[in-house]
Amino acid sequence: MKCTNCGCKKLIKTREPFGSWGQDVTGYADKTLVIYSCFDCGHLEFFSTDAVDEYKEKLSRKSTILIELENLRKELKELENIEICYEIERMEKQLKSLDITIREQMELTEKLKVLKSQTNGIPNKTINSRRLTDKKIIIKRQINELEKELITIEEKISKVDIIGE
Repeated sequence: MKCTNCGCKKLIKTREPFGSWGQDVTGYADKTLVIYSCFDCGHLEFFSTDAVDEYKEKLSRKSTILIELENLRKELKELENIEICYEIERMEKQLKSLDITIREQMELTEKLKVLKSQTNGIPNKTINSRRLTDKKIIIKRQINELEKELITIEEKISKVDIIGE
């Protein structure tokens, strides 16, 4: 740390906020504001951690949101796999029916192959279809809210001008 006026590296921490000059300094009562005076020229250097703390907080929130989004997307994918399993189960019952035509049987068999290829192992099917739909709606809503918050945070982060990067 050095004086931006003369380059001297010897700085003295002053009393907060400006010493006791008898001025009304209530407007300067910032707890994060640190003031140093240059030993050579008397120039005052002001330092505040508010902006840095706020920036770090936004970066931290951004990484938290990204993790939450990843987890929610995984959960949504699992629910979609469960939904596919219900569809597979329904098609298999249809294929066992005696009232099915050969053309319908061939179409269903083809669709069944496609659906089975979409699921990597059949997940547990303990959720009823109504709860499944409700859960998917809730997760999609959460994903949308987090994506909006992420966009807002990224806009704020991009407006911060950092020197030396």
